[in-house]
Amino acid sequence: MSRPQDTPAWVSVIAPCRNEAAHIAAFCDSALAQVLPPGWQMEVLVADGESDDGTRELLVARSTQDARLQWVDNPGRIVSTGLNACIARARGEVIVRLDIHTRFAPDYVARCIETLQRS
Repeated sequence: MSRPQDTPAWVSVIAPCRNEAAHIAAFCDSALAQVLPPGWQMEVLVADGESDDGTRELLVARSTQDARLQWVDNPGRIVSTGLNACIARARGEVIVRLDIHTRFAPDYVARCIETLQRS
């Protein structure tokens, strides 16, 4: 993870989903509340597998409010194709995979980065 000192490092948080309207807002709140180490920036990519319960509409609306959040189309509708779609678009030198049904401590991603740097 070497980069010029004045260039921010990027972490890409990725998550696949399908029909998660009941959980997507809480996931976005938790993911976007991450406090990163100094010099790091984050993007959150959520691959929607053609949800028909309003999940996609909620993601689109939320992504217009926060540029860090991006919805990714997953016409394959399964986890692996969603993850691959996110990875293909990710610009982070570090990728952290999260689950929609989990709430994360605000320092979860920072601890992942610190552990990676230490090891």
